[in-house]
Amino acid sequence: MESFLRGTSGTEAPIKKAKERIYKWDNLKALLMITVVLGHFTNQFAAGEDALPLFRGMSIWIYSFHMPLFIFMSGLMCRKWDERSAFCWRKPVYFAMIGYLMKLFIFFIKIGFGKHPHFMFLSDTGIPWYMFAMAAFMVLGYIVRKQDPIKVLLASIIIACAAGYVNSIGSFLNLSRIIVFFPCYYLGYVLEEKNVREFASNKWMKIPSGLVIILITWVCFGMTDVFYPYIRLFTARNAYALIHVTKCGFMDRLAFYGIALLMGGAIMCLTPNIRIPLLDKIGQRTLQIYFWHRLILYVISYSGLVDLMQLHLGAGWIPAYLLLALILTAVLSAKIFSLPLDLLTRWQKAAIHVMEECGAGLGAAFQGRVHRMRLRGSQILTFILGLPVFSAILLAFYYVQA
Repeated sequence: MESFLRGTSGTEAPIKKAKERIYKWDNLKALLMITVVLGHFTNQFAAGEDALPLFRGMSIWIYSFHMPLFIFMSGLMCRKWDERSAFCWRKPVYFAMIGYLMKLFIFFIKIGFGKHPHFMFLSDTGIPWYMFAMAAFMVLGYIVRKQDPIKVLLASIIIACAAGYVNSIGSFLNLSRIIVFFPCYYLGYVLEEKNVREFASNKWMKIPSGLVIILITWVCFGMTDVFYPYIRLFTARNAYALIHVTKCGFMDRLAFYGIALLMGGAIMCLTPNIRIPLLDKIGQRTLQIYFWHRLILYVISYSGLVDLMQLHLGAGWIPAYLLLALILTAVLSAKIFSLPLDLLTRWQKAAIHVMEECGAGLGAAFQGRVHRMRLRGSQILTFILGLPVFSAILLAFYYVQA
């Protein structure tokens, strides 16, 4: 086990450097992003009296592995913070900024369709939770960087399994999901990417992996009514008391980790390490797809498009609806959809640079020295223009709430 961990073999693990892309990971992230989008599309019709058995089966199958594996990959690809690679607050702050930007977009979309949403600063039941969780995972990874990885992993699993008994641990601060999914992130964070890739490329793992996927797929689709109630456990948002399963508890969450590990490992082993056109772009641009897809799904749902599909396509609306999810995923991988995230990145860098220069100038003034500002015109312009934009958004939100 220790040979798989970063920096535990007697020498420090090297800092990650830019290198040519690994198509296996691009393909895997693309497949996971597709399941994220399909999961949100199918969830619309997986619960309630009019629930569709196909969508219920798809939902429980997708949620059995997709977020644990997605978060594991996030940890695996994350830079390890150590003495030679200092912790950078820009990354978690950036994710938190994206989270609040998503919340604002969702809020105004709902307002535009005549809904009456409530903006929650410190809790969330929608998809922005992932951004805040990623910020928390990075900070937690830094805090425990000097601890024994195996002990941290075991402790985090035990805490996650025990946290379900506390009803107050839920959507507030996204605490439940942060606690439950942290072991997935941390496992990826402490493992060496090269070792994981070699394990996932082992040809002897292909047949067992295929059997695991077939078995779990059969269970999800063949015994949907039995296992669908566990969907609340798999989303990691609810305390055990709120999950519609008798005596749901510690062992159920432990079983969830086991299923996610088996399914995630199997899918990883069967993912090809070749360049697949379109999938490679989707895999490289998962963040922008995640940002946009749910916003557009809100528009699709509130606009009545699905009702029109059901009215005019009959039973054919189901494959058309699923095809729409796949097309949306592909379209959102276009470079143009990275625009809001790119602008956010530029504004953050400009703001940090302006504050650093102003801080250095203030320090120099106190010491009686002259400090020459090294600010580019583009950085000043970006910072100045960004302030009224964010102020306008906040003012609009204030007046709508009032």
